Amino acid sequence: MDPVLNIHTHSDAVYSYAVIRSVSPTVFDPSCKGWFSVGIHPWYIRDNYQEELTILEQLVSFPQVLAVGEAGYDKFSAVMPELQELVFRRQIELAEKLHKPMVIHSVGGTELLLRLKKNIQPQMPWIVHGFRGKSHLARQLLNHGLYLSVGEYYNPEALRTIPLEKLFLESDESDVDIYTLCQKVAADLQIDPGTLEAYIRQNTEKLFFSG
Repeated sequence: MDPVLNIHTHSDAVYSYAVIRSVSPTVFDPSCKGWFSVGIHPWYIRDNYQEELTILEQLVSFPQVLAVGEAGYDKFSAVMPELQELVFRRQIELAEKLHKPMVIHSVGGTELLLRLKKNIQPQMPWIVHGFRGKSHLARQLLNHGLYLSVGEYYNPEALRTIPLEKLFLESDESDVDIYTLCQKVAADLQIDPGTLEAYIRQNTEKLFFSG
């Protein structure tokens, strides 16, 4: 079985071993085939978050759950920043406990992200999904050991600052075909699409399947 090429999608139509589908603890069905990441999104932290975190810990232990997330911080969320940080911290701890990577949602959260990375010093990889930032932000995150995943919309100049061994591809909530995205990204990088695909699959093998 080839390693995953699309590391992050919310599509209900996608239940296969070609992608990692991102779902909440209340949506994940352990009987479904395919690969998943499961986490509590900063937009959807509810009053019963303690209960959801308990459920999440049980679900992440399933072998088809390859990562915790998406989790993180969003400045536009109606949830109080302090609560977003608390729930994010708890999910980081869970990822460390179960030895699984983190898929991170970060909107206006770079300062928090890097502070937590420094204070917690996690051993498991962190991937910032849906990265659209500029080159200086890409370099800042890369210098702190993070991986970056790009989707349909990205900054081409920033893309070229990302080493291929630190890069991932995703469709997220869009309908873009992942192979079409791979061709577009490869063109911006001025490399062969097959070369890029090989790197992405190698990266997914390393982060999600080597443990």
